[in-house]
Amino acid sequence: MRFFILCIIFVPFVHAAIDVDIHVPAEIYANQPFDASITLTNTGKESIQGDLWTYVYRGSKTYSGSKEQNKEPFLLEPKQSSVFTQSLTINDADPGNYSLKANVKTPDRKTVQEQRMNIVVLTEKTDNTEENTHVTPAKVQNNEKARMERLTYYANPIYRSNQQRALTMLPLGMLILETLLCAYLITREHKLI
Repeated sequence: MRFFILCIIFVPFVHAAIDVDIHVPAEIYANQPFDASITLTNTGKESIQGDLWTYVYRGSKTYSGSKEQNKEPFLLEPKQSSVFTQSLTINDADPGNYSLKANVKTPDRKTVQEQRMNIVVLTEKTDNTEENTHVTPAKVQNNEKARMERLTYYANPIYRSNQQRALTMLPLGMLILETLLCAYLITREHKLI
């Protein structure tokens, strides 16, 4: 008996081609503003207009105000790049792992194009000028120890996107499918004999 393999070719609908790149400072402190630099690049052949906004979240809660608080419009000509700087403040947040999301909405898409970046929020920076005037080896060692604890204290990010979950489940799904197909073919062959 012949088996036919059905191949389905998906041709994606071509949307406006925008590359999104996010840059943030190395150290981000709670309750203090920081600038997120978002580079938008139009890789298509037509002009693109739309809206850009960013926010910081963990789980379902936003920590930098409302989600669309800093929405700003843009217009990109073909093959043009523009850098947008948006000021964010992470309010009332504990130190730990958070996500920064940049959203781009263009009129030709129903859904928002999202770009996520994992960030680490540190406790508030304090200005203790009296403590910093006298530097001793013990203070340097304590500062280095605290810095190392800060770097190793945080666990993995809490949120994983659906796409990341699907990619980790793909090998298991293929293995189960292959096992079921082999079992079906073996039982079918025994019935034919």
